[in-house]
Amino acid sequence: MPNEVTVTGRLQSDNGNAKTDKRPGALQFDQSAKGSKGGTQKIGTSAEGMEMGDLATHGRAWFRNLDDTNFIDLGPDKGSTTIEPGIRLKPGFPAGPFFISPGSTWLAEADTAECLMEVSILEA
Repeated sequence: MPNEVTVTGRLQSDNGNAKTDKRPGALQFDQSAKGSKGGTQKIGTSAEGMEMGDLATHGRAWFRNLDDTNFIDLGPDKGSTTIEPGIRLKPGFPAGPFFISPGSTWLAEADTAECLMEVSILEA
């Protein structure tokens, strides 16, 4: 069955003359396999592997920082468990959905104290 995955979203800002309103509408995608991984992960202040589950092929991913105070950096592993920060989840903010590159290893690192992060990954 086609279009098993639906993504909706909106980005809006109104700051003086700088106004943005992006409404892509509902985007639909096929999902060839029925696997998914979801839950929460405790993220410490040292870079650690993100729990991607035992999915055969990582597809769309969505993350959310559940902490009220501290941010979480996400990024690929540069080697020796060293993070290359690329995404910063401010307190309470989500990131995604986006595709995880096949075979890549991602790390997460909390700023000042351990944070709880919500994780949802669909198999491709």
